[in-house]
Amino acid sequence: MDAVDARLVFISLCIETWGYYNFLQRPEDAVDDLLLMWWGGQPGKNQPQGTYYIGPVIESLAVLRRRDPAAYSAKMKHALEPFRLDRGGFTRMTDMLLWTGALDVDARPEKRLSDRALARILHDINSKRDARAHWVGDLTKGTWLALRNCDRIQKEEAKISKELRDDKYKFPEVPPFDPKEAKAPGYTPTLTSQGSYTAIWKSNSGNDDEEEEDDEEDDGRGSEEDDSEEEKPPPPKKAKPSRSSSDSSGDGNTATL
Repeated sequence: MDAVDARLVFISLCIETWGYYNFLQRPEDAVDDLLLMWWGGQPGKNQPQGTYYIGPVIESLAVLRRRDPAAYSAKMKHALEPFRLDRGGFTRMTDMLLWTGALDVDARPEKRLSDRALARILHDINSKRDARAHWVGDLTKGTWLALRNCDRIQKEEAKISKELRDDKYKFPEVPPFDPKEAKAPGYTPTLTSQGSYTAIWKSNSGNDDEEEEDDEEDDGRGSEEDDSEEEKPPPPKKAKPSRSSSDSSGDGNTATL
């Protein structure tokens, strides 16, 4: 659950910084298919984290195996391939926030967005700015109505609204990166304990983009033969013939004049 809690903190930071509508617009209008963060997916029907979840759930693997053995085999075969785990996950930020209870003003603080982030959401909802259809639900019922009627969030929104008008809004701050943290014993920022990479490395060279596209087309499936070919040393250079000899057969044999 640490990843879920960290995700809430990160989203709260983004909404407090840019506002609700501006934050939603950024990933949706991105030209490239950028992975902003770990989105996650729907929990299983019998998993404990489903207690705070009100959206659709994933079919149990045991049920899937009994119902469709071929589909079960395919899912298990490709489970560890890059980006496969997020397939079937959330595709819209609003859906994720709503279905995971992040917009519930009555939930425990660690299970929802911060009050300041919820206040910025309320501020944008109350504004005259046009929102995309999927950004806001029915404001007359459910979670959205509770957000609008929450006295605690209303007071925070009024405070933020005045700060924005007076150009005195204080943006959230995060501790700066300390290079010493990367030198701690056993700290590997791009490797898991099993030795697999947690991020795709990319340099500033132009050829890396083409190589990355080729990797995406392969859908993360490589072969041991490819790796072995990359590790092979280059073939030895052929010796240049001397003036007294020439290549007569093309197979490396020489004849003396």
